[in-house]
Amino acid sequence: MLRRLCVSFCFFLSAAATASAAQDCSAEAILKPDVIRYDQNILTFLAYSASIDQLVKQNQSAGLGAKYDGFSLNYDDAKSLASMYSSRTNLALSQDASISLVSSVIPPEARRDFIECIRLTTSNIELVTKPGAQFQEAFQGEVLWHPTYSVENKPTIADEREVKLIITNGTIDFGNGSKLRPQQDAPFRISRPNLDKPLYLTAFIDNKASDQLEFPARPRQTVRTELREVKTEMFHRSGHHGPDPADWGPFCVKPEKGGILLPSTAVASKSGGGHEYDGRTSITISSSSPLAVCITVHSKGTGSTEEKHGHQVQGSLTVAEAFMEDIKYQN
Repeated sequence: MLRRLCVSFCFFLSAAATASAAQDCSAEAILKPDVIRYDQNILTFLAYSASIDQLVKQNQSAGLGAKYDGFSLNYDDAKSLASMYSSRTNLALSQDASISLVSSVIPPEARRDFIECIRLTTSNIELVTKPGAQFQEAFQGEVLWHPTYSVENKPTIADEREVKLIITNGTIDFGNGSKLRPQQDAPFRISRPNLDKPLYLTAFIDNKASDQLEFPARPRQTVRTELREVKTEMFHRSGHHGPDPADWGPFCVKPEKGGILLPSTAVASKSGGGHEYDGRTSITISSSSPLAVCITVHSKGTGSTEEKHGHQVQGSLTVAEAFMEDIKYQN
């Protein structure tokens, strides 16, 4: 059953919250969409979009935009793209999967704040991987232990504790049984022979569990984008063609490959010439939706029937279409 893509983002800035009162849990501060790439793959983009969507619903943040396939999208377009993919693939990312994917691309100094702001709890153990690990048959990571409690000194081992890793749909090459003290980290290596099955990994230290690292099964489809264009004929205003103001259109772009349009990528422009061309002609985007984006060409007229006061104008519109495409893997 299709579940809604959702990451539970609950943000509180009071001292009663687990996250520090001074900690900025806004999407702008944590996710930094202007400097962090969330379009490295479709799964990470979906996780990011779900995070932003949840923030907006909770009225804790303005709708942030995103980048995908080289295009800058506003919040509505990012949401539409994610919704199209989810509905056509029946994919639902769990909260653990979304957090794991987004965490992998956030800089180390922001990652811990990101997790704590989402879960409203202070993390004791983190499982950290690098971007792209979810598509690798073998990858390395680190277990970070930063307990928020006082670790008891035990005879012979002081505050040293053993790392226990539990995995599903993979094998642990090394790292299981590592010894750590508070504020230390230990490497691990995972083999994942079947990328078509989701991977789950949990670390236990001092009888406490980390949040679950989850990598979804690799996707069978992705989203591609291509520009669509419409160009009007050249329209004339003059004593011969008519000096009165005129509007022409609408002229529309529609999806060509069964996808959706991304209206925030629309660019309308004009070309032409003549007497007072710039001031007397214009192009406007008259309607905009995922199914059609349209322009109208305007002329204020010539103000005179003399041919020397005539002008001509042509309009054009480009907008990106996002559409589904199968992924072909070599294995």
